[in-house]
Amino acid sequence: MTFVDIHPDVVFGAGRATAATSSEWDAWAGRAESLLRDVAGATGDPIVGGAFEDYLSMWNPTMKAAGRQATALGNGASRAAGSVAEGDSVGASHLRQTGARLDGLTSQLRRPIND
Repeated sequence: MTFVDIHPDVVFGAGRATAATSSEWDAWAGRAESLLRDVAGATGDPIVGGAFEDYLSMWNPTMKAAGRQATALGNGASRAAGSVAEGDSVGASHLRQTGARLDGLTSQLRRPIND
């Protein structure tokens, strides 16, 4: 049988830390956009400048999406960790209830024989 060993607290913390990087990704996208616009304007050649603008228009949506994706990934990981922790809790509760029922049967199952 194969199983996955998950530590929900660690995954939850990692998810929160990942989501917290979204502002850094947003700042990176802003810096990259500014630099590409500066280069496009500084070339002094409309063809080369236009090529930089085209490059920026192609990649800018992807760069700006990185922050949203970091948030979504981090929040998803945290929710998954919560689901695993809840599943562990529910599973343990069911096992305790089953164990308690079986403990109630021990007097019948462990009775002396030939008394």
